[in-house]
Amino acid sequence: MILEDHTVIISVSFQSPGMLVPEAFEHTPGIQTASLGTYLKTNLFLFLSALGFYLFLRLLSIDLLWSVPIAKKWCANPNWIHIDTTPFAGLVRNRGVLSGLGFAINSEMFLMSCRGGKSYTLSFRLLCALTSLTTLQLYHFLQIPTHEEHLFYVLSFCKSASIPLTVVALIPYCVRMLLKQRRKKIQ
Repeated sequence: MILEDHTVIISVSFQSPGMLVPEAFEHTPGIQTASLGTYLKTNLFLFLSALGFYLFLRLLSIDLLWSVPIAKKWCANPNWIHIDTTPFAGLVRNRGVLSGLGFAINSEMFLMSCRGGKSYTLSFRLLCALTSLTTLQLYHFLQIPTHEEHLFYVLSFCKSASIPLTVVALIPYCVRMLLKQRRKKIQ
């Protein structure tokens, strides 16, 4: 389609990369059937291997955070440099998501709400999607204090773990209970 200002918009027939991740996870049975212990062991392995790699590089006098002091020194406004862009912050976020997903998939709420025929109804899926999108916007507004580094990492882990726990387990459970109450009132 060509707009008035000659901007070309191309309709793409394949899904965006963000949509490919859940599609791949849906067809990977090990993710949905892995025990909580497997998730926690994987999480611990990733953390220890990243920490080991970081310490090994430090032993070789290679600093992975070499750009942070330079950026703070030469940046016009040092407040523009955020702690959440460091490699360790990314590792903490990923570990939080993995832990939250492990707890969510192995929770009783997930098992009650997403295993069975009722989870495939259109109303269930739409309510879950709309509630999840709204909740994710609320998470986006939740700002983590960056003045204390250790506190930032702990809160970042907790926030990252709570997101999949909320979206995968809590929201479907609440929607299922809501629809169940509604059906009881109708009958």
